[in-house]
Amino acid sequence: MKSILEKTLFFALAALFVACSNDDDPSPVVPEGQDDVIYVLNSGDWKSNNSSLTMYNPTTGEVVQNYFEQQNGRCIGNTANDMIVYGSKMYIAVAGEGTIEVATLDAKSIKQIECGAQPRYLAAHGGKVYATYYNGYVAKIDTASLEVVAMVRVGRNPEQLAVCDNKLYVANSGGMDYNSELGYDNTVSVIDLDSFCEIEKIEVALRSTIANMVAEETGNIFWMTDLSLFANEDKFRK
Repeated sequence: MKSILEKTLFFALAALFVACSNDDDPSPVVPEGQDDVIYVLNSGDWKSNNSSLTMYNPTTGEVVQNYFEQQNGRCIGNTANDMIVYGSKMYIAVAGEGTIEVATLDAKSIKQIECGAQPRYLAAHGGKVYATYYNGYVAKIDTASLEVVAMVRVGRNPEQLAVCDNKLYVANSGGMDYNSELGYDNTVSVIDLDSFCEIEKIEVALRSTIANMVAEETGNIFWMTDLSLFANEDKFRK
């Protein structure tokens, strides 16, 4: 069973509002009272339809449980896996529903993008949002039309992803093959964002593609072998 830490994802919205400059709205108007809030995305239990969004205001101390449900009259759905804020919208990958929930910065739903697969993790760059699909693809979503405009095949069961130097690095986990002859994947797919084609597969340590992946300004991508142990860090330069 996943720990509480693994099942709960934290997002400080205030720090992200000023960082997004290439979205549909480069200067989004933050809803009144939402400029310093923190959202907590709770994934819930698999197939239990109990994912939720908690709103916390550190200035006033206000905590609102089930905030998305209060704003929309329905819950997020089954197993929300990841969330990002980009420009004037928030994007939530709801793996169990096969959808990406798009909402305003005060969590009012705009659209549910049908994925046809389980969306796992999200990243954003240059006016586009990128989502890994567990069936082996990465989707490119236009943030103005909110449509999937391109797909690219990567490795088995891709998980987290990061943008660096106009390339998208995608961790291929092979997680669904853990008890088969194939076993876990040990590659990172590199996608050129201009052509949106996979240009390279980097072989890495076994099981190092399952956990967190981040990019830094100096041009390195970091990820860790095991999320539960926070150990055995791998690194490569772009």
